Amino acid sequence: MMILQTILPMLSGIAAVLGFMALYVWLTKHDEQKLINENNSAAAIAYVGVMVGYALPVMGLVLNTLPNDEFLMWSLVAAVFQLIVYSGYRKVLPRLNKRIEQGEVAPALQMAGFAIVVGMLNFAVTVHLKPGHILAALQTLG
Repeated sequence: MMILQTILPMLSGIAAVLGFMALYVWLTKHDEQKLINENNSAAAIAYVGVMVGYALPVMGLVLNTLPNDEFLMWSLVAAVFQLIVYSGYRKVLPRLNKRIEQGEVAPALQMAGFAIVVGMLNFAVTVHLKPGHILAALQTLG
């Protein structure tokens, strides 16, 4: 039982990251894995930046070992923040996807940086969460 309690948060974190990355790949206009397999550094940089940016707050959730429902809710909040970064950056740089497909590293690196910074700020919040915070936050909205 003790081993399961130790491993379950980590497995939940891995599942959250894999699920988010599948959603991110689905939402982008290019095939990241194909581009990475073709040695496109820009695609790899953007992909890894988004993955790290999302994994940071998930790490905070794993450290807190929140109940499963709260872990899921906060991991969804972290996903929304990362998707906002991606969407916002695409508005600032409308040709972002094309530029990544063409292997332009600078916009991919800048996007990765934004994703990581947002992930770090989100981590700062999630690392201090206590059970029940999500319910309190939802009650203040309603």
